[in-house]
Amino acid sequence: MTYRDHAESPPTPGRDRPPTGPARPAREPTAPTPLARALEGGDVGSHHWIDVEASVEDTWAALHALRWADLPALGRGARRRGAGGRGSSTTVLEGLSRTGVLEEEPPRYSALAMIGRPWSPDPRAHVAVDGLRGVAHFDEPGWLKYGMEWVLEPLAPTLTRLRTATLCTATDERTRRAFAAYWVVIRPFSGLLRTAMLTTVRRLATRPAPGRGRAARRLPPHAHTDRPWLIHAIAPDFTLEDVWLIDVHGSADELSRLLHAVIDDGFPDRAPVAVRALWKARWIIGGVLGWDRPDEGLGTRVSSLRGRLPDGVATAAPGSDLPGVPFTTLYETRDEWAAEVANKTVHGVMHLGWVPDGNGGYRGQMAVLVRPNGALGRLYMALIKPLRYGVVYPALLRGIEKRWMAERG
Repeated sequence: MTYRDHAESPPTPGRDRPPTGPARPAREPTAPTPLARALEGGDVGSHHWIDVEASVEDTWAALHALRWADLPALGRGARRRGAGGRGSSTTVLEGLSRTGVLEEEPPRYSALAMIGRPWSPDPRAHVAVDGLRGVAHFDEPGWLKYGMEWVLEPLAPTLTRLRTATLCTATDERTRRAFAAYWVVIRPFSGLLRTAMLTTVRRLATRPAPGRGRAARRLPPHAHTDRPWLIHAIAPDFTLEDVWLIDVHGSADELSRLLHAVIDDGFPDRAPVAVRALWKARWIIGGVLGWDRPDEGLGTRVSSLRGRLPDGVATAAPGSDLPGVPFTTLYETRDEWAAEVANKTVHGVMHLGWVPDGNGGYRGQMAVLVRPNGALGRLYMALIKPLRYGVVYPALLRGIEKRWMAERG
């Protein structure tokens, strides 16, 4: 779908252009965006765009991984002003959605809208509404309806145009005049912040892991929760820990090929030395502390999730367990596969999904779900999180992707 950019005046240098490189002509408008419809085009607005040397999926993942802490001091100042929540781990979209409504069409469109008085020193000067439809229908005088949108346009398999627009509409003339004075002051800083956000998303989308190619990509939680997976029904009491992109693409019936790539990857034996050392250390520590005793596993401390499977669901195919890691396969369908593990610290699930990639094909993704065993389990998950994110998962996903490409020939 092609979206129209609203502009208060024709494109000029510094607007409707990438933060780096020459200015480029605006495209002929074809359809208003959902945000533009909700704000009736907007009284004022600003527009910026950049070309990202990455796929739409990678760019989408980078956008949702963008944190205020990733931005320069200008972005961190915006977070302190109340725009982005608290903590360096808060993503921009997560923070902004706390005072607004977020509506998305993954992986092409994301819009966040708010009703408030941004010039007010009171951070509580916001009105809660239900979705963009609620924003569109709100007409109480004295308020500003405003929002930001992101449009991702694939130009090539590994080239994406990322556009962002900020639109604002006042509910009455007095508020319109008040905001006009405020906009004169903040517009230059708003433009700098949008430029910083675009360049940071591009950096995240194209950032390689040191010496080992592109970094692993986390996906937003809804990439998993919005899918009609069977795992939702059999593990509703598990917490979604994280979701990861597996950057392999194929046809609708190739989940089995992805599973074979996972099994044949030989993790952790073929992983880098650092990963193998961490893996060995984990099992040594677990042995000393009794984490992995048989009476702490499946069928003893916890019951297998197999007992929750509905009738008619295929369980483990022969040879579909993961060699080298203590996971036991739960089930396999046309577009998902799940395996479980249990020890003294957690009961966990590894879930593979095969989802539409937005370009007529399908791609892989991996989700990790856990049910910690009390305080010990919660402490364990917190301690290993940096190692999972920075070392283990990048190595695992790179190995799967390399095996997939090797099988493709």
